[in-house]
Amino acid sequence: MLSVFLSAVVAQLIGVENIIGAFLAGLAINSIIGDGPVKEKTEFLGSVLFIPMFFINMGLLLDLKAFSSIFASIQLPLVVVSTLLTTKMLASLCTKYLFSYSWPQFWAMWSLSIPQVAATLAAALVSYEANIINIQVFNSVILMMLLTSILGPLVTSRFARQLAVQKTFDPNLSFDWLPLPSNSPELFSVVVPVYNPKTEQFLIELAALISCYENGRIIPLAIALAQPQMNAPQLEKALSYCQHRLTAAVSFNKSIGAHMQPKLRIDGNVAQAISHVGREENANLIVLGMGKRTRLNDRWFNSIQYAVMCAAHCPVVVAQLLVSPLYLQNILVPIKDPNPVILRTLRFAQILASANQGQITLLHICSPRSPEKERARIKMQMERLIDQLPAVECRIKTLLLEAELPISAIAQISKDYDLVILRLLYRRLGNGLNLGTHTTPLLERLKVSTILVSEPNKIFHDRLATSNPTQELSASCQ
Repeated sequence: MLSVFLSAVVAQLIGVENIIGAFLAGLAINSIIGDGPVKEKTEFLGSVLFIPMFFINMGLLLDLKAFSSIFASIQLPLVVVSTLLTTKMLASLCTKYLFSYSWPQFWAMWSLSIPQVAATLAAALVSYEANIINIQVFNSVILMMLLTSILGPLVTSRFARQLAVQKTFDPNLSFDWLPLPSNSPELFSVVVPVYNPKTEQFLIELAALISCYENGRIIPLAIALAQPQMNAPQLEKALSYCQHRLTAAVSFNKSIGAHMQPKLRIDGNVAQAISHVGREENANLIVLGMGKRTRLNDRWFNSIQYAVMCAAHCPVVVAQLLVSPLYLQNILVPIKDPNPVILRTLRFAQILASANQGQITLLHICSPRSPEKERARIKMQMERLIDQLPAVECRIKTLLLEAELPISAIAQISKDYDLVILRLLYRRLGNGLNLGTHTTPLLERLKVSTILVSEPNKIFHDRLATSNPTQELSASCQ
């Protein structure tokens, strides 16, 4: 409240309408307040005090005689309302075709974007008091807000039901990068870059567990940075170190007995070398290590990991293993929305648990205020996800918990598990990747081994055959 009042006073002092200052303060508060009791109290205060007062103030400004004259000259209100609905529909239609959304998703996007209340109210009020718009335009805007506020929720409730329950799964969905075990060797390949002796052993063991289950092979990859002269002392030293790391990788694998094909590469770009070898060897998986954040490095991933996740043709697993993966039996897989996109991540967890004779817990955190019907729907969707997985000797159970703060709840329950596996959601931002809004704070709270599963961009692979590869790779990183 103090920030809202001060912003309103400062706005008035600098010659701006005080409502603009209060509105900007509200936007700033929304971005930092997070979920929890503070947000609930703030929303309650706004709902019972500020919003009613604002609507009453707007109602007192209405000229009812001019408002009744709208129906005599209906052209202006029709133009205002139809322009809004048409432009919102065009934007949703472009998004539908750009991202291959379904028609129910299109109508849901359109219905969620048409209601005009908060920003429109503020702009209309300021414009009217500044004599920028007359009373006819002001009343037309009020009528537009009234119609869109009614129409939007009605259309949303109609089409949101079609999105809530996933009735069928994509028949083209496959687990080709984690297939069922086969007697044919070397069909499944896992690339593991080796450099850091502190993490190399656990990464090799993780890759060995997956490759042994699939009767495949491991490709330990050591990369020496190229020099202008091939006989440069720096290159000789780098090659010697790489050979040492490959020898260590072979020794780590002796206890598991996976099929291994060490590979040495000289390249000027480490990330490109990893991606290129993955493509050349037709790898099904790339396994990377996750760094630890320090005061000097406030990021979970470095530039190499960012670049590999953007460029790789296959899924990339980024692991922070506190213990040997041979002892990871109790696995937790938190999910936000039970839908088919989580199936590949769940399949990876299934293989890892099956290799260690372990079990998986599929976790969803719901609000304590969610109705019983909603919880039953989520429970049904979680069970339907499990039914889509191949049958293996691995127990998968579902767990539905109530909590106000999902991140805190996941961090607390994870203490009873050996490993947490997350589906990595990201988007390109500047020189790096911006992780999902819940991923970074959750990683900060987890105290157990963590694995993030990142999948290649589907749009990139669908269009690669008919488009410029360089342009499509850039598009897939956005």
